[in-house]
Amino acid sequence: MKAFAFVLTACTAVLMPDVTAQYPGGARDRLGTGELQRQQLRDANRPRALPGFTDPMQALEKELPSLRLDLKLGADQLKQWEAFERQVRTAAEATRTRAKQQFAMRTAEEGKGAAFWLGSVSENDVARADATKEAASLLRALEATLTAEQRAMLDRRFRQAQSEPLGQQ
Repeated sequence: MKAFAFVLTACTAVLMPDVTAQYPGGARDRLGTGELQRQQLRDANRPRALPGFTDPMQALEKELPSLRLDLKLGADQLKQWEAFERQVRTAAEATRTRAKQQFAMRTAEEGKGAAFWLGSVSENDVARADATKEAASLLRALEATLTAEQRAMLDRRFRQAQSEPLGQQ
């Protein structure tokens, strides 16, 4: 019985036409003549988002819990850290609000005009900028209390948060 199955399989393989003869080129046939090349050219010229781009404040926000522990802050430093941390979270939240706002603009039904949307974008951008500026001010005050080792760690972790944000693949 095994011999018969082997002979049958061998004959089928020899006599059966090559599948690639029926479907040459794979994707090319599904897209039509020359369409694959046009699609590849469009894809090559399509602007892409920067790889791994994350809002700086959101990236820093993700580092805050572990950075706080790693810095081994003293009691006087801790007060300044908490104010800085709150402000970073405020700035990161403003970024999330902006993303929600953009989504709302894309899915909005009629009723709210261009002036409303542009005004809300402007207000949100000002709030983000103000929160980030305040975070920078609080960071300068905090840095004045840090040791050289703590400042070096803070600088390194900030750069790392920007170049390798947590939660990114």
